[in-house]
Amino acid sequence: MMNWVRGIRCCACVVVEYCVGGHIDMEWNANIKPDLAGYRVYQCGGLPCTRNSGASLLVTLEKATSLNIGTPAEIQYYFVTAYDSANHE
Repeated sequence: MMNWVRGIRCCACVVVEYCVGGHIDMEWNANIKPDLAGYRVYQCGGLPCTRNSGASLLVTLEKATSLNIGTPAEIQYYFVTAYDSANHE
């Protein structure tokens, strides 16, 4: 049985597809703003997947533009935001 999951995008370009039993490698386009401090990756168990709908922060990264999430046991949705040196997303 194959269960497909698709990542969603928000603020940074992210598209993730995988088959359960594999692992997720997320990649996104770098933000080129000079005051970029890093990225935050959020996850949700359903749609809509936004900070206002209860997304939880998965990880905060510096300037890396990829992340290995591993193998979720259930369907998850993800989005990435960039934040600046003043902590504005």
